[in-house]
Amino acid sequence: MRPLTHEERNLLEKRKAEFDEFLEGMTEGLGDFAENLELPDPAMIIAKPNAYLSSISEFMQNQDIAHLYHWISVFSHERERYHPSLGVA
Repeated sequence: MRPLTHEERNLLEKRKAEFDEFLEGMTEGLGDFAENLELPDPAMIIAKPNAYLSSISEFMQNQDIAHLYHWISVFSHERERYHPSLGVA
């Protein structure tokens, strides 16, 4: 692996500094999402996400998300910003 450039090191440090805040926001958001779907123990979605997949999948199958395209696009770019290896969906 090649050494990071000065710019890359700065970007990495910035992302590391912002990651805890990002993760906290995601954690709260996922808990709220599970609570809004009236799933049992919504806070546990972070610790045991696989237990919630079938319920979320069932809910999402019946959703019209065309009007959310902009939000999905923004989220995809934010995901790429924090996890470049995932790519933009």
